[in-house]
Amino acid sequence: MATKQYLDKAGLKEVLEKLKEKFADIEALVFQGVVQDVASLPSLSGAGMRAGLLYTIQDEDVTTADFVEGAGKTIDPWSEVVTVNVGTAAVPSYKWYVLGNVFTIKDKVGFGTAFPAAPFDGQAFLYLGADQYSYTAVASPAATDDPAVLGWYVSDGSGGYTPATDHAPVAGTTYYTREDVAIKGAIYEWDDTNSEWVNVGGADRMNRITEAEIDDLFSELWP
Repeated sequence: MATKQYLDKAGLKEVLEKLKEKFADIEALVFQGVVQDVASLPSLSGAGMRAGLLYTIQDEDVTTADFVEGAGKTIDPWSEVVTVNVGTAAVPSYKWYVLGNVFTIKDKVGFGTAFPAAPFDGQAFLYLGADQYSYTAVASPAATDDPAVLGWYVSDGSGGYTPATDHAPVAGTTYYTREDVAIKGAIYEWDDTNSEWVNVGGADRMNRITEAEIDDLFSELWP
């Protein structure tokens, strides 16, 4: 896969600052999820409609009369759209506004709590769901192995795992290694060759944006 240039945290904050200035009437942007196309967006007259509802549209599509841009304008794949109030505070009237692909410099990054079901090769995705791990039993620990230092895990007896504290293998105890499956705040790319999502930050997760940083960023801009 080709090396891609992603928007860093400082750049993301700058983009969001500009969005906040442009839409001063929006108290908060609230991400609602990913939809397939324009037709899958909710009704602008539906219950609970307000300014600031953010969606990602997966497929290339065209705008309709429900958009600020007017009908017939091309929407790139993985573009973000947001509801804006084009009426008044007393008598609101909502339309969609195309933000474009705000989370990357030159490549399109979707985001959400679940990976896309039918990804294409090189597709990028900012995972915002709960951390997920896989655990593999250590087949034959050596007498000189230090489970605590090696970062091994043991069963907690209720289906979960907890870090090992033993400094030498204990007879009858099964130890496990842990591998990251999906880490909140990490950017992944789909690799068609191996049919897997790859953390482009590598083992050190340099591209990871922590949950606290995500919360701090949005609370600072939209308290």
